[in-house]
Amino acid sequence: MVDFLQLATILLCIGSIFAGFANTGCQYMRITGLESSDDPGVKLFIALLKLWLPDDSITDEQAVGLWSFKSMTGPNKGTCYWFNETADFSPSYRAAQVFGAICNACYWAIFIILLATICCKRCQTGPVIMFVYFLFVVTFFCCCFTFLIFNSDVCKTDGISCELDVGGGLNIGAVLSLFLAICLMKMGMKQRMEAAGVDREIDAPEEEDVAEDKDVEKDAEEPTPEQPVEEQEAN
Repeated sequence: MVDFLQLATILLCIGSIFAGFANTGCQYMRITGLESSDDPGVKLFIALLKLWLPDDSITDEQAVGLWSFKSMTGPNKGTCYWFNETADFSPSYRAAQVFGAICNACYWAIFIILLATICCKRCQTGPVIMFVYFLFVVTFFCCCFTFLIFNSDVCKTDGISCELDVGGGLNIGAVLSLFLAICLMKMGMKQRMEAAGVDREIDAPEEEDVAEDKDVEKDAEEPTPEQPVEEQEAN
């Protein structure tokens, strides 16, 4: 018999890996048109990226993540560089970073709780289940809100195109995994409760049988009217 709770845990493990690579990698989105733009905000964004590039080179197409970006040219092509904590990003970019961090933390928290729930039947209580559902909702929305990165100032500039890269695709996979895990968890909890109910019915005797057994025991203990006469004749 398929255990839906275990399948939900496996999906969450896969989703947490996807979310981890998506939200901490350097290829969440791909920006094109950087060098050809004269917008001051874009120039500032390019200058920000150049602070961490040893060869001080930025191409017209650039891969950028929530917390890092990838060098696309020069001897360090393919190398990821972390942004400085004091980097001045737009509010949407900062919001995407915060939601990405919460998404990752909640993913692993749900995975650990579900793993404990599978191993310990006593953990399958109402408060635990409600807390897990709450984490599911928080994680789902936080993972979705990381797409606010596409609402950042640099992406809203004329002549600049921002598209999904590997990280953005992985985040979509994480959201889908989470949605499927929610459905499987609901089915798994129902499956566990039904199984627990069957076990209780098998272990506990039926009420009618118990009543009949008590009546038989009571009749056996009460003496019959003929019993004193038989005892007198025997004497």
